[in-house]
Amino acid sequence: MEEEFPRIALGMMDIGQQPRVKGAFQVFSIPTLLVYFEDREMLRLSRGFSLTQLRAGLERPYRLFFE
Repeated sequence: MEEEFPRIALGMMDIGQQPRVKGAFQVFSIPTLLVYFEDREMLRLSRGFSLTQLRAGLERPYRLFFE
């Protein structure tokens, strides 16, 4: 992530310890990855996803916002 998308800030949350977050973001399976650009959800990947899927989902919005 740091090499290909250096301007994206990363964070991680254990929803087992934060049950309100689970409901607020409608997370129904683990793992779930949410990507936001300017307070809008641009990508949601759940359960079995690959790095290729993540990269493909990030490339276009990243270019639009940062390049």
